[in-house]
Amino acid sequence: MQAFLDRYADADGAAGADVFLWVIALTLGYTATLYPALAITRLRAEEERGLGELLLSTPASRTAWATSHALIAAAGTVLILGAGGLTTGIAVAAGTAAITPAPALAATLLQAPAALVLGGLTLLAFGLLPRATAGIAWIGFLSIQLFELVGPIVGIDFQLVEWIIPYFHLPKILTGGTFTATPVIILIALTTALGASGVLALRRRDLQPLN
Repeated sequence: MQAFLDRYADADGAAGADVFLWVIALTLGYTATLYPALAITRLRAEEERGLGELLLSTPASRTAWATSHALIAAAGTVLILGAGGLTTGIAVAAGTAAITPAPALAATLLQAPAALVLGGLTLLAFGLLPRATAGIAWIGFLSIQLFELVGPIVGIDFQLVEWIIPYFHLPKILTGGTFTATPVIILIALTTALGASGVLALRRRDLQPLN
């Protein structure tokens, strides 16, 4: 158990309560990553039903169509994490007057850049492989949920798991880590690059409604 908890502590001697709170923030981040993926898959659903073609018959462009869904996905993810972090913080603060909801809220909101990476990947899939969009989104989500637990069990080095799962690049601000903007900026840039590539691919391909 100590070895398990040490994965989430950035400093020796981190309090068990702080480690547990960081794990809760990570869990909320893991769960929230499904929202941007599902929000982007709605683009494919609209394309399948012919709604996309109908929308694009108006002055609306493909870029605006895809970008509107991406913005909703990003805003919704932040709202979900904010609500979860605030609720967690209030629950923790209710147990002792020495703690405020702010640390839990900050730690949970910090998960947003990692949670949005799957949304960017899903948008790239929609642009390049529209019929596989939902499958890629779900595979990505399940991989994030299971790889951390299953990977070490089947012999995959945990350090490799840390590189693959975007959440482990975030500073562990509750367990001794110092906040640095670099990993946040990199994750945002990665999501933006994936999404922009997906929009560019969408502009160049034909729509593929269900036959």
